[in-house]
Amino acid sequence: MTYQDIFNLFGHSEFSPYVKELLPKLYIPLERPEFSIGWRRFQSNKWDLSLRSTGKVNYQGDYGAFVKAYTYDHKECFFDEIKFGGTGKGIKYPHSLPFDLNWGDNAELVQQKIPIKKSESSSASYGSYMIFNFEDYSFLTAFDNSKELIWLRVKLLEKSFKCKRELTKSLRQQNKNLIIFNVNDFRVLNKKSPITAWTKRMKKGDNNLTIKNIEDSKYLLTAFLDNLLIATEQKKASLIYSAIRKVTQGFNKLNDKYPSFIETLEREELVDYIHDAIRMTGFKIESEIDLTVEWREW
Repeated sequence: MTYQDIFNLFGHSEFSPYVKELLPKLYIPLERPEFSIGWRRFQSNKWDLSLRSTGKVNYQGDYGAFVKAYTYDHKECFFDEIKFGGTGKGIKYPHSLPFDLNWGDNAELVQQKIPIKKSESSSASYGSYMIFNFEDYSFLTAFDNSKELIWLRVKLLEKSFKCKRELTKSLRQQNKNLIIFNVNDFRVLNKKSPITAWTKRMKKGDNNLTIKNIEDSKYLLTAFLDNLLIATEQKKASLIYSAIRKVTQGFNKLNDKYPSFIETLEREELVDYIHDAIRMTGFKIESEIDLTVEWREW
């Protein structure tokens, strides 16, 4: 049994012959776990090891094509995540871990063993983590407060993440796309911003929207448009990316300052508006990409 055998589960249906052959070797019952909000969690009875599979519709939307479907049921699930440790159920996985990692390795040693640079690192309630994004999956290494490796998570990368990664790689190529044919038309975006709809809803009694948080929002969006104009005039796509980060983080702070200010409707309106404004600069964005998600907390 190797970790690559488990990695090969990605994209397979819970009804796949490969899955039915492998799960008993991992001491995972073949009975289908409960379907929970679009996914199932398969847990080993012996090892601290779990597998997640996502429902057909969500899998196709998030990851694309799967290997093969066996039913017409939208609750048929396809594997997209492996977790070595972290559940507290059973003994630690006793076989070789990916990249020759060992339980108890410190963060420095883990970075030496994994052949790519980490994409992200941060503190966490259990200690800290590092994420390494490969071509098709992300690899999360978790450490306790003593900086020792305690669990791993391997998860397929979503289509939107892959598209965004390719987009950031091509920022220089985007420079030539930047042009605003009519600056006055661009400035009219101020009148088409969510501010108008929010003001109307406030007047109709929406208590989450106030004069103050609407004024603060208008300031952020006006600054965002100004930054887009500067980026376009200088033909620097990297500055557009910076403008997205600034406006998104600005609304993170506003949502902390005014709790419950940004609900589902407001979030959708903001995200749509930000992307509409970006496209008016000539910056090319695929329809499935959300450029705010990297920093968004609302």
